[in-house]
Amino acid sequence: MSESRRWLEYFRANQTEPHEIPWDKTVAPQPALRAVLIPSLQQFQLGENAAGVHFLDLARAHAQATNDPDFPEAIALFIAEEQRHSRLLGHYLRCVGAPLLRKHWIHSVFRCFRHWASLEGKVLVLVTAEMMAIPYYRAVMAASRCPALVAICRRILREEARHLRF
Repeated sequence: MSESRRWLEYFRANQTEPHEIPWDKTVAPQPALRAVLIPSLQQFQLGENAAGVHFLDLARAHAQATNDPDFPEAIALFIAEEQRHSRLLGHYLRCVGAPLLRKHWIHSVFRCFRHWASLEGKVLVLVTAEMMAIPYYRAVMAASRCPALVAICRRILREEARHLRF
């Protein structure tokens, strides 16, 4: 079985919406934490929501050049998993009365780097973002008293660790 096939099977098996998030136990952060936490969650929510159109085009070309037919679908499901992270964060933000961002300069810089990069360059930018996410979500878990947010972070951390291996 090819490496792409193994990842494809992992992503297929992991597509279900998480049931472990106790949305009924959502707690808004205290004002001092909120002032720091909400803007950063808004940025991560925006960043996790990329459509990945260019990435998928590069994945298809790579698959054709390397005879790896499972690679594009694995990439598509990876993107879908990142978008699920965005939905989870967005739901939390709406629950605590925080608006979602439509744009931010940091997001624009990452998009620019990703768009003009080769497949390898795009992966490098994504790995950088994934590596930044791990200490970030750990810190959010440590600072938050919200069971829903802690569960979201735990789920995202588990999946981001797999993304780095992918």
